[in-house]
Amino acid sequence: MGEGVGLLVVEDDRFSFMRVERFLQSSPSTQFDIVWARSCSEASLRLSENSFDVCLVDYQLPDGTGTSLIREMNRHPLAPPCIMLTSQEGYQTDLEAMQAGAVDYLTKDRLEPETLERAIRYALKNRRVETALRESEERYALVVRGANDGVWDWNPQSGNLYLSARWKEIIGYHETEFDESMDHWYTCVHPDDLREVRASLEGYLTSSSRQLSSEYRMRHKDGHWVWVRVKGQAVFGQDGHAVRVAGSMGDITERRQALETLRIREQERELRLQRMEEELRMARTIQKQFLPRALPSGEGYRYAAIYQPAEMVGGDLYDFYMEETASIGFICDVSGHGVPSALISGMVKAIFEDAASVDGDPGSILTRMNGLLHDKMGTYFLTAACFRFSHASRDLTLASAGHNPLLLVREGRVEELVAHGRVLGPFPDYVYVTESWRLRAGDRILAYTDGINECVHFEPVEELYGEERLMQFLAGHASQDGERLLQELLESLRTFSGDSPFEDDVTAIVLDIR
Repeated sequence: MGEGVGLLVVEDDRFSFMRVERFLQSSPSTQFDIVWARSCSEASLRLSENSFDVCLVDYQLPDGTGTSLIREMNRHPLAPPCIMLTSQEGYQTDLEAMQAGAVDYLTKDRLEPETLERAIRYALKNRRVETALRESEERYALVVRGANDGVWDWNPQSGNLYLSARWKEIIGYHETEFDESMDHWYTCVHPDDLREVRASLEGYLTSSSRQLSSEYRMRHKDGHWVWVRVKGQAVFGQDGHAVRVAGSMGDITERRQALETLRIREQERELRLQRMEEELRMARTIQKQFLPRALPSGEGYRYAAIYQPAEMVGGDLYDFYMEETASIGFICDVSGHGVPSALISGMVKAIFEDAASVDGDPGSILTRMNGLLHDKMGTYFLTAACFRFSHASRDLTLASAGHNPLLLVREGRVEELVAHGRVLGPFPDYVYVTESWRLRAGDRILAYTDGINECVHFEPVEELYGEERLMQFLAGHASQDGERLLQELLESLRTFSGDSPFEDDVTAIVLDIR
């Protein structure tokens, strides 16, 4: 990698930018000219003012996503290669980055000077291949216009053939070394291409409505193969037979090699995409096994639930633990998205079942779970709500770990059931408390994750679905059974978002008291 690499870093976090700048300034072999842009709009301005060799683009930006910026940049043929930076590692993010046209994908928490410089070196190499292809195309056009292609002129009736010095030079011969005959020409054509070359010429000579043009390999004097493009135009006599065919031959080896390199890279990318998509499908199938196969119901109560991940897999989870006279419900939202969050949610399910089997009090369950999780989640954390419903007394007890309040629908009115507590994971010694309410026949409880109230609609202005709209929806659908209510809530969210993909997982539990 040479000196003076122009680098645009699109990153809204000052600390992350300074970290990248420090890594690159420590490079012993390369000087980086680094420009910082804090948003998509600022990046577009910088790109209009200057040319860059490589762009590092953050996944989340204040006025858009890194993938949308990369996709917009790649609409221009001279756009610099882009490397995606993100705080969260995930198959889905990687997949989006590749589909947008990123040449590589790096996670910030694993970023090291060597990996960053290696990614930039790969991006520059990728650009050189693409530049070589474009320059080869331009060079060929200039050669044709400047008569620098080899020229040939053939009389099909007499068999006389003229080959210019440049024509012979292309395959390594001096002007007096090559026998000027079609038979000798054909002996230099690659055996795998010869039949098609003969058929192309013979087919052309039977029609005056098209131009002769073909690409094939010819053996160089030193034995290697040269890709050539042969073009020609015939003059036909009154009897319809060609009396003269003349044209040019150009060396297109560099272009064909570049095309082959790009073809192989595209095949490798497609295979990688297929593997990732298959792994995501398998992960989705496995994650579905985390959810209860059947929902609790009995005399005087009935549960319903939905789970809609924003990506192929998600970080939300709901579960139940059944006691002899009570049911314990659990709902949580793991920070982040994709496969890492899904793996954590599987671990959380096992820990919830263990904690609930020891002590059925919701506060005790969350306290025990927090102690078991705090050293197993790395930088992740989760919000959760745990509630216990006594089937006979209809008492509801609730503990919360930074989660949304439960919503109580009673006689057409909606109120929040609030319990306070910190998120699970970062605070190992935290003790969660339990709040209590007495329910009665006709009541409905909704537990939900923030993928519902934070569902976004972007046009004409950005707006959240919000708690107030959710409460109005519940009040207006109080007469519907729980399953139907949740399906219509999902449709309401899709309509609100303009049928755009959800930004976050959507999960909810309904408890109806009869």
